[in-house]
Amino acid sequence: MNTLKVNGIGKHQRGLTLIELMIGLTLGLLMTGLIIQIFLSNRQTHRFGEAMSLLQEQGRFAMKVMSDDVQLAGYRITIAGANPVQNLTSALPNRLQGASNTGVNNSDSFTVRYESANPRDCTGAVVASPVINTYSVATVAGQPALTCNGAPLLDGVEGMQVLYGEDTNADGAANRYVSAIPANVLNVVSMRISILLSGTESVSPDTASRVYTLLDWSYPPFNDYRLRRVYTTTVQLRNSGLAS
Repeated sequence: MNTLKVNGIGKHQRGLTLIELMIGLTLGLLMTGLIIQIFLSNRQTHRFGEAMSLLQEQGRFAMKVMSDDVQLAGYRITIAGANPVQNLTSALPNRLQGASNTGVNNSDSFTVRYESANPRDCTGAVVASPVINTYSVATVAGQPALTCNGAPLLDGVEGMQVLYGEDTNADGAANRYVSAIPANVLNVVSMRISILLSGTESVSPDTASRVYTLLDWSYPPFNDYRLRRVYTTTVQLRNSGLAS
């Protein structure tokens, strides 16, 4: 260790050499960069997790709303002393209607009809019975959204495809799924509904090259790196198989 003598008294040298200072600065920068990298990685993971959770909640919401309505299709308030099957067949012949590839991104749409003691449509408006709800994908404020009777129900729904389960031998089960409603709508015993839902932020590194398939339709890759998921459900129609 170097020492200096002042007035004959030895003292230790204080301070750092230039090389020691440069090494210290370099190590400090490396540590700072590592900490920043860990922070950014954790932040990205957190954003991805939040986006995924939100998509799951939105997907469950959309499927529940549509499934509940589909199960009511054709429901008829029984008239005292009347045959409920005849009432249903005569009162709601168009309990279910559908159109293929008419919405945004070639999305399908469908309409359900049913009676209710306190009729309100999917927007909450009081209506005359029967209730008529039409679900489709349309552009709202410049972005695709799931709509019901023209009112936005859920943002970020970029596509919807629907197939109808037809009972061809009157056993109560679907023998085939078709894209158009059969001539006898009462032979439709189930529906398959599939939606493509997207997040609002670019948090996924791989969606730009992924093809999304909804039942009988595929959507090409997107280049915005938004998180996307396909949600599909099969719904049994409770008021079906009432006529042949």
